Amino acid sequence: SSGINAEWPLRPGKDSCVDCSKDKREYTPAVGFSACLVCGGHVSNNACSACPAGEGISAQGECIACIAGKYSKSGACVDCPKGSYTNAAGVSEFTKCEAGQFQDIEGQTSCSDCLASSGKYSDEEGAEKCEDVKSGYEIVADSSNTERG
Repeated sequence: SSGINAEWPLRPGKDSCVDCSKDKREYTPAVGFSACLVCGGHVSNNACSACPAGEGISAQGECIACIAGKYSKSGACVDCPKGSYTNAAGVSEFTKCEAGQFQDIEGQTSCSDCLASSGKYSDEEGAEKCEDVKSGYEIVADSSNTERG
């Protein structure tokens, strides 16, 4: 027996195989392949595939749920952008802050309220900051900027 195994590449000039490193997310695409390839996703049963939406790759090469404050559409967990949040693990979409709220830091799990009492408002979803009330306008109950009539 030559010792060829679909999970291990042959060492050049040898008839025995070496392990591909799971820690480095290596795999071989065929029996007797002479080198390990690095997988950009998750390696399972010597096949390379992307992690599902809402999950990313751990340092050990396993798919794990993205933590709150992050999301994944394509197998890589990324911080939610400013003006948004995620408050649960394993999500594939972020949520924009509601009108009357803001978030000025990436990767957060909630939004903060604009304080009408301090003359600040936000009347759009996904605000990164609260705005000062413009002259001739007043803040109504929902922290939007409404012209006085």
